[in-house]
Amino acid sequence: MNVTTEPGTTSFLALLLGEPGVARCVVGPDGAARDANAAWLAYGETAPVEPPRAVTGRFPGLPEVEAAWARAQAGRRAAIPRHPRRAGGHESWWEGAVDPIPLPDGTGWLVTLREVGGPAPSSSDLRERELFLEQLRVSAARDGFRLLLADTLRPLADPDEIQGEAARVLGQHLGATRVHYGEVTPDGAYGIVRSEYRVPGAASTVGRYHLDSYGPLVMGEFRAGRTLVIHDVGSDARLRPDERAATAALGIGAYALLSLFKEGRPVALLVVHQDVPRRWTAEDLALLEETAERTWSSVARARAEQALRESEAKYRSLFDSIDEGFCIIEVLFEGERPADYRFLEVNRSFERHTGLSGATGRCIRELVPAHEEHWFRIYGDVARTGEAARFELPAQALGRYYEVSAFRIGSPEQRRVAVLFDDITARKRAEEELREADRVKTGFLAMLSHELRNPLAPIRNSIYLLERAAAGSEQAARAQEVIRRQTEHLSRLVDDLLDVTRIAHGKVALQRARVDLRDVVRRTADDLRSMFEQGGVGLSVEEETNGPAWVDADATRIGQVLGNLLQNALKFTPGGGRVVVALRADGREVELRVRDTGVGMSPATLARLFEPFAQAEQPLARTAGGLGLGLALVKGLVELHGGSVAARSEGLGLGSELAFRLPLAPAAPAAAAAPGPAVAPRSRDILLVEDNVDAGQSLAEILALEGHRVRVARDGRSALELARALRPDVVLCDIGLPDMDGYEVARALRADEALGSARLIALSGYAQPEDRARAREAGFEAHLPKPPDIELLLAALDRAR
Repeated sequence: MNVTTEPGTTSFLALLLGEPGVARCVVGPDGAARDANAAWLAYGETAPVEPPRAVTGRFPGLPEVEAAWARAQAGRRAAIPRHPRRAGGHESWWEGAVDPIPLPDGTGWLVTLREVGGPAPSSSDLRERELFLEQLRVSAARDGFRLLLADTLRPLADPDEIQGEAARVLGQHLGATRVHYGEVTPDGAYGIVRSEYRVPGAASTVGRYHLDSYGPLVMGEFRAGRTLVIHDVGSDARLRPDERAATAALGIGAYALLSLFKEGRPVALLVVHQDVPRRWTAEDLALLEETAERTWSSVARARAEQALRESEAKYRSLFDSIDEGFCIIEVLFEGERPADYRFLEVNRSFERHTGLSGATGRCIRELVPAHEEHWFRIYGDVARTGEAARFELPAQALGRYYEVSAFRIGSPEQRRVAVLFDDITARKRAEEELREADRVKTGFLAMLSHELRNPLAPIRNSIYLLERAAAGSEQAARAQEVIRRQTEHLSRLVDDLLDVTRIAHGKVALQRARVDLRDVVRRTADDLRSMFEQGGVGLSVEEETNGPAWVDADATRIGQVLGNLLQNALKFTPGGGRVVVALRADGREVELRVRDTGVGMSPATLARLFEPFAQAEQPLARTAGGLGLGLALVKGLVELHGGSVAARSEGLGLGSELAFRLPLAPAAPAAAAAPGPAVAPRSRDILLVEDNVDAGQSLAEILALEGHRVRVARDGRSALELARALRPDVVLCDIGLPDMDGYEVARALRADEALGSARLIALSGYAQPEDRARAREAGFEAHLPKPPDIELLLAALDRAR
């Protein structure tokens, strides 16, 4: 007989080794010997081996066993007659039997032999043999049941399935009508049957039952932890008539009920029903007890495993679903110095936060050789001391900035640290940008204060001179020119601020038309030429267009762009220098470049040249002046036209070149109609509504000088009264009034039919597109920003009916 190791035989060998002095061998449904104990191996003259072992082949050289096994194929026990075996010069006598047993894969056989005294049995030997054979039969049946129950329950993971399969194995072994295993609720009040075994035609007992409904006999035995055995429902005197009738109505002729206690309380009950009276044996009751214990332990194991799986699933779900990166690391020390760390586990967000893939099982120095030392020091301290750490630090080698929480897990000897971290690079960059923006804002406010105060000083000085100089004198004329020039400068500052805001919010409406960019360049250069002459800076225009350079553009805004570029070049080009405007078309685009021989720019200045409030370094005297908005306006207006801007400089002292490109228009514009003859302005009756006394009075005097008749109202209600009395041709109305706003005034005037012919013109510091739209909705026909351009105001008056 050949002996080989075979996995999965532990349950068999536990049985085979259970009874010393008895030789046993298990044969499978395929006729091959599967397992044997040491006594069997000695019987078959096989060298002793330590179990577990499996046996291959069947019974070579054992004719008595082979013959008995052949007889047992009929499904009944077959005796092995007394026969001798000789080994090592010693003769021994053996006898036994072959019994059918249930195995997980079908019916097998258990071969059992014991050594006896000699060839002729005595009367005591016969009695002993009969007792042995009976014990053997009972033992074989019990062991076969144990094997089948253990192997059936072992792979199951569902508690309800375990209870149902245990009931089935027991019911089929006992030939019972019905078997169910029920769990007792923690308060001991209810039994819950979730699955059962029953023969066809038997009623189901699955459900939830109040235990008191079983009656006093059942409950008394149950509470006492004793097994209740009823051999005959019809004759057992312990049952009350109503209990007997109710039990018989369920088709129960006999039953046994076992209660299982754990830690002093009932946890389960196992009930076996027979449809006819039955004498329950001690062996039957032992099987009930063993089945209940194995079922309970299997259910407990399955629930513990299920809880563990759910816990692991929750952990994994949490581990993988958190947006932050998470990893568990093992800190590696060289002596007392933390030198590296290995990633034991990482979550799904880890790679997104670090850019490292396949990190599990690898060390950080392998993945990022230049990783900074402070990471090893911090994690080493956490692993050594157990003190958690929370910090923000850069990982320069990864190009990132992290917010980190680190804490030790496991025993101190494991040196393991859990790390929860978030990539805050964008936040840190935003914070730095905010700090820079705050710095720029602070500088801008100081610069704005300086730029606003600069024109105020000559205006105040000129007013002082006007109060003392003779009317019409040259001194008075110079003072008036200073005031005009400085107020225009203030207006440009305010206009630049408003334009930057409008562009940033997308509220600039372009008045596009077919424009020859050559005309814009020539006109703008001519307008500014006197300023260049005063500064001693040469200005020239170079055209490389081979004809008109048509663009679809707002001519005023493009002129503003070129004017800003030219004024910027003039500002930073000292006397004797030169500025060149070069216009070139390449078939699809037109490029306009402004080159100067001025102070040039550093790379740092070039990088932020077109940002609002950006300026090159200047001394405190700020002789160049300005708010740093001109080039930001250039960029915004050019991009609104679908173009682009660029700046170049070879460095400080080497001049600069600023340029923009626009797409060429596909065709030339139609010829413009000739202007009609000028119409002489006529005098108007004007009602001016202005709560600012100085502004109202000065504007009224200007209009009066132009030949108009003007009355002034200081609030909305008095304006309505004057309008009804005067019937003016034009109402110039401020929006911000003390009692009712200008929109309400306009609506009230439009509601009066007698004032329907009056032209309403809004005057307001609120000059955004939405302000203009609101003014139109209220009934205004024109909207002029404050302070109004006098020429535009007079033109608006001329359009009155």
